[in-house]
Amino acid sequence: MSDKNLNVWVITNGTHGDDNQCIGVAEALSKNIKVIDKSIFGNLPIIRKFTESNFNSKLILPEGIPDVIIGSGTLTSEIALQIKRFFDSKPVAVSINDPIKNRKYFNLITVPNYKPTTLFENFISTDGVPHRIIKENLANEQLPIDIKNFLKNKGKPFIAVLVGGSTIADNFTDEEKERRIANGYGYFLEDHASEFSLKLNDLAREFGCTLIITNSRRTKLEPSRRLFFDIEEGYFHDYGFEKNPYLSLLAEARAIVVTGDSMSMICEACSAEKPVFIYEQNDQKRFYPNNYKILHHSLYEAGIAKPLDSINRLEWKPEGKAINSATQIANKIRELIEKREISQEKKYISRKPKKSVVIPETTMKVCNTENCATIEFTQEGLNNLGEKYRQVRGVPKFIHDFIHLDYKSPYIAILEKKPELFSWSETGDFLILPNLPYIDLNKALNNPKELVNLPQGFATIAWYIHPQILSGTVFSDIRIRENIELAIPHINYKPEVVGHNEYERLLNLPTIQEIEKSTEVPYLCSILDLKQEHIPLLKEVKNRLLKDLVNNYGVTEKDEVEISIHFPYKESTTTFHIHARINGVEHPLNHDKTFDFEKVIDHLEQGKNIDELILKKKIYHSSIGRPQSLSFLTDIKGVNVEIAKNPYLLERSRVRYNPTGQLKYYHFANSAFKNQARPALFNNFH
Repeated sequence: MSDKNLNVWVITNGTHGDDNQCIGVAEALSKNIKVIDKSIFGNLPIIRKFTESNFNSKLILPEGIPDVIIGSGTLTSEIALQIKRFFDSKPVAVSINDPIKNRKYFNLITVPNYKPTTLFENFISTDGVPHRIIKENLANEQLPIDIKNFLKNKGKPFIAVLVGGSTIADNFTDEEKERRIANGYGYFLEDHASEFSLKLNDLAREFGCTLIITNSRRTKLEPSRRLFFDIEEGYFHDYGFEKNPYLSLLAEARAIVVTGDSMSMICEACSAEKPVFIYEQNDQKRFYPNNYKILHHSLYEAGIAKPLDSINRLEWKPEGKAINSATQIANKIRELIEKREISQEKKYISRKPKKSVVIPETTMKVCNTENCATIEFTQEGLNNLGEKYRQVRGVPKFIHDFIHLDYKSPYIAILEKKPELFSWSETGDFLILPNLPYIDLNKALNNPKELVNLPQGFATIAWYIHPQILSGTVFSDIRIRENIELAIPHINYKPEVVGHNEYERLLNLPTIQEIEKSTEVPYLCSILDLKQEHIPLLKEVKNRLLKDLVNNYGVTEKDEVEISIHFPYKESTTTFHIHARINGVEHPLNHDKTFDFEKVIDHLEQGKNIDELILKKKIYHSSIGRPQSLSFLTDIKGVNVEIAKNPYLLERSRVRYNPTGQLKYYHFANSAFKNQARPALFNNFH
């Protein structure tokens, strides 16, 4: 997977330093980033009770499952873990800094090299802290007009001064302050500001520069005021009053001075590849714990920075490379993702091939005929077929009967006993249900998780349902779509309601074209209607299909899952639908009308028209392989239909029955299906 396609989520906590560290790693990894503030989750225990629907609504989910989730600090990292669990451990969970709790559940924990820590297997030590500043990006930064005017009047270059502040509240006791200092908290007082001003004035004279000073949200009022009055010449920017020119100062400064209490600002300053001087208070033994001193001296030894009190400052130029551990962390995440993909691929490759392939008799009757139809399209033919689909009235009858809760529908009997086998996509546009012709009904009703072990496998299907079709049914209520069991009390047991003639029923229904015109909501008839705008919808349906397979049928990455779209199809099955086949295969003839779902999405993501995909392919269509079934296509201009010998005719084996005697099937040698792709879709799911 390329970096640009990585779906990266960042959980922020409102702390400027923590948030920038996480976002810096995300930006070094991908351009597809979703930033989520932890406040949307409320109290953490609530997240453990999330259902799928309210979880999605809280997150306002972007397209697809996250590949990487990044948090910093105990709370945001815990939320990252909960999201990982929600998505069945598929995402890579990263904690910037030691989360203390639940370390073993993270794929990666990063700890800066200045913090003495026991490094576990999933820990890495980084050069300083990650951040968002890249030298190439600084080139586009411009100083604010007031600073430009100030410098123009002075006629000299400037030294940027970055002032940090206290991370300890004023109302703490002396004992608490000492304890926090010992545990890595910085401090910057008014006395420090007085000393700092003297040193800055001296540096400015030595360099022949003026000073541009910016404080930060942590700088207290007293040290800010002291700097303002004690600086001999310079411009003071107060963080709280206007946009901070921080990046432009790094970009255009002759040199940079940063107070030693801010790890993040020190690492950011060192990324600009300018002379960087660190101000260490004279009472650093009291106000700097060991981790600060370790960082400072590691930068001195690497030739990246110097103490503000050092000699030969004017002649000195940094020798070391700019530091930004965001790149180091991003590379490690890529490595983890690559290893995971290889591992999944090996699992797929190492699966023992079946000695024989099983096809149900229902498929054999349709596909294993002596003759078949070959169908070829021109662009005009595709356009005309799309228009003809729009003259169809209603949805397939079995879908109509189900959404009207007709008690005669076989799906209603399953709904009463196993409602969990039915669901709606999060958007409410797709109904997902068992594909009855390809499923052992007895096992589905008693133990659906046994279906994965059947020789013929099983199948599910997702049908697009236009909102107008649901009008007047119980499923127009979103609460019933979210909890389908609520539909059971509404099952219609009145025979007279369903005893009408099918032809009369269709005459009373509007055409698809009429539905679109009256609602102004586009209708997905077939693959022909797919556009780039449908990519998020397609990904969401795929994820829901896979989640249902895992939860309801016990499907794992060891099972063979194929998701596909068939085209073309007859009037009786007109409405867009998606097939999911598990541990089974298509008859080779049927495979010719199958479009791999992932390839369809990839085609759309490349900005291509779906017609291009269809026109490249000569389609052998099994389900209309008899002349009397071809009338729907034969009168369409631009569609060429011919009868031909079936090139995929299989020699029938002895018919066998499954243990219940319900479903006939045939065995064939695996070699007959060597050209069928066997995608391991769970590489993109777990």
